Amino acid sequence: MLLLGFAAQGHTAGFHKRLLLQVSRTALDGVLTMDVDSGERCAQLRAGADLDHDGLLDAGERQQLKDRLTTMATRALRLDISGAKVAVVVTSAKLNLRDDFTTGSGGVSLALLLGMVHPYAVTPGMTLTVEDTAPDFSHVEIEVQQVPAADAGLTPASKGSLEPGQKLKVRLEALGKRL
Repeated sequence: MLLLGFAAQGHTAGFHKRLLLQVSRTALDGVLTMDVDSGERCAQLRAGADLDHDGLLDAGERQQLKDRLTTMATRALRLDISGAKVAVVVTSAKLNLRDDFTTGSGGVSLALLLGMVHPYAVTPGMTLTVEDTAPDFSHVEIEVQQVPAADAGLTPASKGSLEPGQKLKVRLEALGKRL
């Protein structure tokens, strides 16, 4: 089970992106959330999805907005384990328009469930590298949790606030099965 435990960030209006990854012996599972604050940027995103220009976002237009935001949220995310790239796979997505289905400037939130399989089995000492940038080039909050092997102790979560171009490197311990 994945738990989000991020504190509210004091960052200016724009995109607020957070990523929680859980690493097991054979897989990477995660939750990626992205909030877009209300304002002109959000109004442009909403208006861009309003294909019939009626000022309301119907189900198809909301799906298009969700797809666009999903692409924006995952475009800069790069994962690798000791040099082997791990393709980002979105297994589920949820868009929250905060009860405002118009093309107004109200904020939006996106939550993505990620489920990736490692390119090969992970052994202790390998390194997980995470690189990510928010669509407005602001920082991204990252937390990596390792699923311990049955005979291993708990490894503290690795946390970081990545600025554009930065990478979080996590040395992997003896990992257990996917939860």
